[in-house]
Amino acid sequence: MQKSSFFNSINGDRKYNASDYAAYFGSFIGNGVYPNPGNNLAVTASGGMNISVAAGKAWINGYYYENTGVFNISIDAADGVLKRIDRIVLRLDHLNRQIVLSVLKGTPSSTPTASLLTRTSDIYELGIADILINNGDIGINQAHITDLRFNAALCGIVSGVVEQIDTTGLFAQYDAAFNSWFGQVQNILSGDVAGNILNQINIHKSENIYQLAGGTATAITLTIRETLENGLPINFIASANNSGADTTINGKPLYKPNTTTAPTLTAGRAYTVWYNLTSSCFFIKASATGTTTSGKVLAGETYSTEVDTDQVGTMTNNGAVTITPSLVDQVIVEGYHNGGGKVSAIKLIAGNILIGNSGDPARTTNTWYTKVREITTSLLGGTIRVKFYLSAGSSTTTAYGRIYVNDVAIGTERTVKGISSIIFTEDISINAGDKVQIYIKTSNSDYASNVNGFTLYIATVSCSSTL
Repeated sequence: MQKSSFFNSINGDRKYNASDYAAYFGSFIGNGVYPNPGNNLAVTASGGMNISVAAGKAWINGYYYENTGVFNISIDAADGVLKRIDRIVLRLDHLNRQIVLSVLKGTPSSTPTASLLTRTSDIYELGIADILINNGDIGINQAHITDLRFNAALCGIVSGVVEQIDTTGLFAQYDAAFNSWFGQVQNILSGDVAGNILNQINIHKSENIYQLAGGTATAITLTIRETLENGLPINFIASANNSGADTTINGKPLYKPNTTTAPTLTAGRAYTVWYNLTSSCFFIKASATGTTTSGKVLAGETYSTEVDTDQVGTMTNNGAVTITPSLVDQVIVEGYHNGGGKVSAIKLIAGNILIGNSGDPARTTNTWYTKVREITTSLLGGTIRVKFYLSAGSSTTTAYGRIYVNDVAIGTERTVKGISSIIFTEDISINAGDKVQIYIKTSNSDYASNVNGFTLYIATVSCSSTL
């Protein structure tokens, strides 16, 4: 298609759009900023996280832009861990019919790069400055602002109307950056030595960054730029769980502190190890202190000591335990008790409190009363209850039994005919130290009388006033 312009219109037969004029100017005015004065649209730090763009003019694809005064822009806060590069651009926006200054915020990274410029039929951008924002920065550093105005690929200088280019501001920036570096080494070192030292410093700084481990869970590979010397620390982030299996770093064993046991590594966690020249191995740096053991930590809970991290407790969780009193000792089970347990209350009932037991079976074939069992009391005095079982040796024989105290008959004579046992209960009065006895006899010496279950219980007790 053939095109020509511009001609006077006759009855509206020649009408032109803004794009027609832009194409015309763009044919002989190149994209970029005006070269004079030298600070035309220059970006400078203006305190804190703020920058200023100087007054100036620019052309983009035939469209004119002018900033009539200092234009201030606030930059987003720095990342706490990673660096980023923000790019300041002039954006031609056909949809909104404007050219404006804007910030392309960079992506945080250990090795950041600036965002790419957008150059489409709707949007066309010129980059005028890149700003390096280190992690933790609280202000913009002028030395970290890179001027892109003279970079023909990103911005460039308006061509076709150029008389001269004032590069004073650009070289002032380069000169300031060089002097800042050289001031650190001048009068100390000279020649290539200074540069080599700076390289070593940069290597050392890189070793302090936590690198993501390569290799496998148990055969880790790390980038180590320094010579392996005794005590050399290395930081890394585990990329996989090793489940406590034997593990190496660059082929050298990794152990818990002062052991030959592999530590447990968890994916995503940061670790510091140090090299032991004598043993040609790495030891993981102790991340905690303490002397506890798994048996002293609740089962399923984790803990860390100077030996290892993420150790798992094994102590049994008993919860709430109730102990019921009995006549024998009871062992309190080992482990954790949550404080909700208890010892049940003792319910004392007269006649149920055992104070003496000589319940083994005894017998005699004597036809006269014979002592077969005896219990010495330890009470201070009072009434006790005596119980015993009595039986004869045959169905036609009669067994006799009677309670004695200190070999004196006290209780009622009891009789049983036949082999079935009958229990007898009787309350008697005693004094401290009395001997309570059971005497038995048989009606026929061919058949024995039998007694068992001879026991004493508290009935009522009256304590003496003297001991």
